[in-house]
Amino acid sequence: MFKRFKILFIFVSIALMAMAQEVSTESLDSIINALELKEVIVTAKKIRQSGDTISYSAATYRGKNDKTLEDLLRKMPGIEVKADGQITYNGQWINEFYIEGLDMLGGNYGVATRNIDANDIGSVQVLQNHQDVKLLQGVKSGNAPAMNIKLKQNALGIWSSTLQAAIGTQPNISWDASATLMNFRRKAQNISVYKTNNIGNDLRQDIGAPVTFNSSYGTGILFPDSPGLNDTYAYRNNSHSLSINQLFKLDEDKTLAFNLNYLFDKEKREAAEQTAYLADSISRFVVDESNRAGMRQQFVGAHAVYKLNGKDRYIKNAFIASASFPHGDGSINDLIGQQFSGHSFNIDDVLKINYKYNRPRQQV
Repeated sequence: MFKRFKILFIFVSIALMAMAQEVSTESLDSIINALELKEVIVTAKKIRQSGDTISYSAATYRGKNDKTLEDLLRKMPGIEVKADGQITYNGQWINEFYIEGLDMLGGNYGVATRNIDANDIGSVQVLQNHQDVKLLQGVKSGNAPAMNIKLKQNALGIWSSTLQAAIGTQPNISWDASATLMNFRRKAQNISVYKTNNIGNDLRQDIGAPVTFNSSYGTGILFPDSPGLNDTYAYRNNSHSLSINQLFKLDEDKTLAFNLNYLFDKEKREAAEQTAYLADSISRFVVDESNRAGMRQQFVGAHAVYKLNGKDRYIKNAFIASASFPHGDGSINDLIGQQFSGHSFNIDDVLKINYKYNRPRQQV
């Protein structure tokens, strides 16, 4: 449970006579060599608790194969990262996700957990029974935990970027590439990520794009069922995504955050089935069935949040807009053609207001 550090202390005492005397180097070396040195062991705790705050020391969980924040979270007891990137603590969903105490991403925090370098993490804090509204703090506790990511000092106040790319040529050209740009300051934060691949990494969940393609009228195409295999082997895709996320801290109580996401996704599936019916010992009937389908979509999503979180007022306005343009085609048994094209638009605006009302005292 503990990582051990060894620190050696050396104490040297030299007596000086009233009359200045020179101490030779040989005499000093002999004094040091004669000393009996004691070893002091200092242990660093993996987990610390202060009130309702649980702090995980990132350094004690980091391994050589851990690349992102998500890799560290998977190692921390009590924390579970689902396949879609959502996080639970002791079975409860995380309701707020902060980076240095600021909420830039809302519920789309997978952009952070899957892209922030594990080496930049100082600690992970879980805030139990967290109450985000300052107006209600000390009056009403929250009913779900929150998470706050503390970065190392050398990761703050600078622009950092990473570029990763891999390519293969057998049997077809395959690629997986990403580029990130990040900046975390006291009054502003930014995470911008571009990703592309055709090796089965699903980018739709990263930015909240839809994964189903039927229209609101229930029509669509007959898409082959996905086999019970890892997406690396079953998801034949050509995907590109871009996510730009920015937060401004206007003053101590006011923040403005916006998120812009874009996705181009192309997927192909093929299924074939052969069924043989034995009529007798000699005759049999064979039925061949096949289904080939392709789907592509473009998705654009925008999210802007203004928040005033003071001790006497709470205002949160969230504007959400998205548009999706799916198109699909295919054939069944090479005889029946399928085609689907559609579009969808969604716009929402949610305003929450809380304020403290001080009733004037009545004079008797």
